[in-house]
Amino acid sequence: MKRLFLSPFYSLLIICFFSLQGCSWICRFYIANTSNEAIRVEMKLMDSPSSFPIFHYPKYYYGKLEKYDLKKNGAVNLEKGAIEVRADTLDKFSHFRFEVPPHSAVEIGALQNDHYEKYNQYFINGRTFNIERILISEKKIEIVPSTFDNYFRKGKFGEIYFVL
Repeated sequence: MKRLFLSPFYSLLIICFFSLQGCSWICRFYIANTSNEAIRVEMKLMDSPSSFPIFHYPKYYYGKLEKYDLKKNGAVNLEKGAIEVRADTLDKFSHFRFEVPPHSAVEIGALQNDHYEKYNQYFINGRTFNIERILISEKKIEIVPSTFDNYFRKGKFGEIYFVL
């Protein structure tokens, strides 16, 4: 048993295992509602998802949209945990509508192990920017890929927000 832990191979293996644990990160995309009323959002994503789309297709292989409460400073409260948001699929799985409750944020996408700079950047691992359109009718806002970066901003921890 002593030889097992003193073996250079096993020591190196253990060191590599623990050193690689912190190498992964996720850049999350949120629509945050700081008002006192719910906001209805309609999203249209690309019909044919690539192997690694950035934005979530609810009721498809990515599962669900998640809602988080906002802290008083406007940051997402990840400690409290997420609640599933029901999305109504319209004509296809890629076209859906959901509500962002007051004082909360809904995660609409995630970019893993890459930094977001702009919508048309090169994404590693074959990631694709799969938004066609986001509509927020109460505010008369239409977001398409070329205007995405005018509305969504980086937060303190690398997350990308659109604050209503």
